Amino acid sequence: QPHGDGPVILIGLGRVGSAIAAQLSEAKVPLVVVDQDRLKVERWRRGGGRGVVAGGSPAEVLSDAGIAGARMLMVTVPDELQGGALIEAARRLRRDLFITARAHSEEGVEYLRSRGADLVVYAEREIAGRMVENILGV
Repeated sequence: QPHGDGPVILIGLGRVGSAIAAQLSEAKVPLVVVDQDRLKVERWRRGGGRGVVAGGSPAEVLSDAGIAGARMLMVTVPDELQGGALIEAARRLRRDLFITARAHSEEGVEYLRSRGADLVVYAEREIAGRMVENILGV
């Protein structure tokens, strides 16, 4: 479970990350966004949010984002190898941090878990589950 009252660190401001950022922001959850795209980060900052442009090693990026005081890390980048490197670095820096990640394949789910993610979400599996729940009336 996420713990503490520090910010959530959200890495990746693509379609999924942007949707998460909007929902967390609306819920007034403290948030630091991280993305390689300077324009996305600057747009976020203009809206009053905290943001970090990713550059350097995964450990440097996480440190710049304030991992020492974070309550949770969410990794939504589409590249599972990049996500795995971030998760591995986060786990080295904070053994107690709750880490959730996005996968694009069954293999990716296992890979991200093996790197240290506590929760891995695979969109196709989630969609299938919701559709079956609807059919079964669950």
